[in-house]
Amino acid sequence: TKVWDPARKQLVELWLRQIQQGSIFHCFTYSRYSRDGGRTWSTPKQLRYEEGAEFDPTHPLSPDFLDHNQAYFGTNIIILPDGALFTACAHTNALRDPLANKRPWRLGSVPFRGTWDESSNDYRWEAGSRIEISADLSSRGLMEPACCRLNDGRLLVVYRGSDTPTSPGRKWFSISADEGRTWTDAQPWTYDDGTEFASPSSIHQFHRHRQTGKLYWFGNITLNKPSGNEPRYPLVLAEVDESTATLRKETITAIDDRLPWEHPQLQLSNFSILENPSTHDWEIWLTRYFEDPSHVFSADTYRYLVRLRSPLLIRQ
Repeated sequence: TKVWDPARKQLVELWLRQIQQGSIFHCFTYSRYSRDGGRTWSTPKQLRYEEGAEFDPTHPLSPDFLDHNQAYFGTNIIILPDGALFTACAHTNALRDPLANKRPWRLGSVPFRGTWDESSNDYRWEAGSRIEISADLSSRGLMEPACCRLNDGRLLVVYRGSDTPTSPGRKWFSISADEGRTWTDAQPWTYDDGTEFASPSSIHQFHRHRQTGKLYWFGNITLNKPSGNEPRYPLVLAEVDESTATLRKETITAIDDRLPWEHPQLQLSNFSILENPSTHDWEIWLTRYFEDPSHVFSADTYRYLVRLRSPLLIRQ
């Protein structure tokens, strides 16, 4: 996860240290910055929200390190109007979960606000209030958060969820009205008419169109009940209703979908989005895993060009 900080004229990156013990994944997020286009980097700094030991390469499995400040970075970093950085991490320690140390993936989330500290020549990352969810609602917690700033100043974070025997697969969201310091409880994300929609456990992204100023969401919405990570099709986009922080149902547009002869495990996920600064077309780069039933372990990478033409979206 990277962003260009225009105030500091440097590239900021979050990266993951992951230590696996059997079926349990211990995740820790670090930040670093580069002033020469990624050729060299600053000393990594851990994003911390509680007391706990620093990583010691001579004792990597020390419980004093492993049991504290777990965090899996989200899909983006945004720049706030005051120049601060904002991001949200997943798989953090959940205060209300007595089984946290025994779960493969932890159930909490912690948002972080990063400001430049001249004295340390680095960013100072401050944690907001914790967000968490029950394993009965999302079996693997709040995953792969994508964040955005709404036009009224509120911050919105939407999470990848995972279905359970009593809860369908869908996306979850939380909102902050104080620049990321306190947050609402996680709730199912809905359409603007209040109805819920089904979504597999898959990555998603926000993008504010530079030409129109409108905010859009890209991800998977399914007609049938998802099971775990599947089905990861179709890939759609929709405009965000910024007054209600929901998806405008009438704007949902399919970018790509599974064809009848393609493998049922086709994945239209794990994509990257760029906006062409000249044409303002979106370029979406995606590898269509499992697209060929006879060669399920190989796939082509595609570039999708999406052009916004009110009131229609023209796809190529």
